[in-house]
Amino acid sequence: VKVTMDEGEMASIDILESHESADIGDPALETMKQRMLEANSASVDGVSGATISCQALCEAVTQALESARM
Repeated sequence: VKVTMDEGEMASIDILESHESADIGDPALETMKQRMLEANSASVDGVSGATISCQALCEAVTQALESARM
């Protein structure tokens, strides 16, 4: 993932690579991205039915944020 910051807040989250299903995984990840941007945090509730995908996105965004702080 690529997280773009603007004045200390997440401005955008881009998923650079995904192997998710178009019918369940992709919409769940879009929902997760929106939740994270609204909360300015990777710690948000997941989407039912896509728990593993949501956890993976949360971890990837957390790692990107940690890298940005270094």
